[in-house]
Amino acid sequence: MKLQNLLQNSSNYRVQAVLSKIKEYETYLQKETAILYGKIDEHEKALKIFVYTLHDYSSATDYCLRNSKDSIKQRKHLFNILFQIYMNPAYKYEKF
Repeated sequence: MKLQNLLQNSSNYRVQAVLSKIKEYETYLQKETAILYGKIDEHEKALKIFVYTLHDYSSATDYCLRNSKDSIKQRKHLFNILFQIYMNPAYKYEKF
């Protein structure tokens, strides 16, 4: 939980470097990987992890709210991506 909070709230690290380091542990650090994808605006990848890997639908919704940064336009965009993931079963089989 502490690592997730650090990744979400801090900007004192290089996201790409951390993402490449945790790739070998991504089986165990799925939520952290999703947070990092969100930091580099790879929202579709992040939401696929929440929906298809973790089956954590409330966290997917929270992700959309948290990453919209109080922008209605961004919130609509993120929820549209989430809706497309829910409605398109082909997403489940794509590599992310």
